[in-house]
Amino acid sequence: MKIMAIGGEPATGKTTLMFEIIKAADDWQLLKPEKLLDIMYSKTLNLTILGKYETNNNPFQGTDRLSMAVQPDAVKFLQKNFNSPILFEGDRLFNSKFIDEILKVSEDFKILILKAPQNVIDQRHVDRNDDQSDQFKNGRKTKIANITSSLELLDYIEFMNNSNKEEQKKVLSYVKKHFDIKI
Repeated sequence: MKIMAIGGEPATGKTTLMFEIIKAADDWQLLKPEKLLDIMYSKTLNLTILGKYETNNNPFQGTDRLSMAVQPDAVKFLQKNFNSPILFEGDRLFNSKFIDEILKVSEDFKILILKAPQNVIDQRHVDRNDDQSDQFKNGRKTKIANITSSLELLDYIEFMNNSNKEEQKKVLSYVKKHFDIKI
């Protein structure tokens, strides 16, 4: 089972990237395979996205829209050996414990870490008018640093810059190639 986890500190463009992927198909179905887990599935792309993405102005989408207690349900979903490749981003599931569960069920796993210069990140926070505290942002930086410094995960991690539209196209191309999406 192919799985890709997209991570990065807040405002590195994870959600924006996901919306670009979602735009690639018009047959997304919102499903609820477990009590606390919402997923989106596209037959056209043969792709499952964990989380909720809604067309509103809320800057927090994906797994960030799920319950804080979603992880056990997400693990159950993984253990059912769903046939579609899986993509996800967001704070609820991008953690060492969930990654350990992925490694138990997937032989084709990638962690994609998005990066952007601090001035770009700062401007994105302003543009989206979020109220994330410095303490929260620093906690996420630490979480990402802990995952990327794990020797066990080194072979699974790829870093990509995502600070402008040109870099976003490269990231999108990388994700499409990984999942063999031809559109």
